[in-house]
Amino acid sequence: MTSVLNVDTIADKAGTGPVALTKQSAAKALCLYDAPAQTVDNSFNQSSLTDSGTGNFTTNFTNSFSARGVVSGVTNRRSYFNLNDADAIATGTVNVTTDTSADSAVDKAETCIVTHGDLA
Repeated sequence: MTSVLNVDTIADKAGTGPVALTKQSAAKALCLYDAPAQTVDNSFNQSSLTDSGTGNFTTNFTNSFSARGVVSGVTNRRSYFNLNDADAIATGTVNVTTDTSADSAVDKAETCIVTHGDLA
């Protein structure tokens, strides 16, 4: 026998907020940055973004992580997404560079960063 569950909202037991994730992980911060236009097209848990020059920027979190998070990212059109250095991931920021296959810094129109971890 099959069942169908149709709902509009799932709330916590008290009915006052969203359901908490238990033993699951969800993205705790994300950023979609358009460097040539100097705009953040989408974000979550991001207080600001600092552009430090061609192909180099730092996303700053609204709520810091309790420890350095796990970061993944992509950029468009045959370019490379890199963590800037060994200390690029901090509890409150992530520093990223983007470059071409010829190892030349470049600003990209779509650079996506997703961070997982526990918030402080």
